[in-house]
Amino acid sequence: MQEILDNLKAFHKAGMDEYEDTKYVALVLGKHKALQDVWESFDKTFCAAEKAVEKQIPKNPWFDVEDWCCPVCGVALDESTKDNHCYYCGQAILWESD
Repeated sequence: MQEILDNLKAFHKAGMDEYEDTKYVALVLGKHKALQDVWESFDKTFCAAEKAVEKQIPKNPWFDVEDWCCPVCGVALDESTKDNHCYYCGQAILWESD
């Protein structure tokens, strides 16, 4: 899963670098707004995809005064059931005994 995330981030960065290279040509041609809209959609799509993949990589919960909590959103987790995912944000949970 980490390899997929790394590849996704590399492709996202390459796409944004391409946008930086082409936006000046678009300005000269008067097509900057259209190009900007396309790249904003590209950026939002890849950010959402990266977040979804990152949530599938299990992380250890942390202990707050009374409860075990999700490492991403901080919602209390039920240690007795040791759920594999946070019910609130969907983050994969890796319990110490796993």
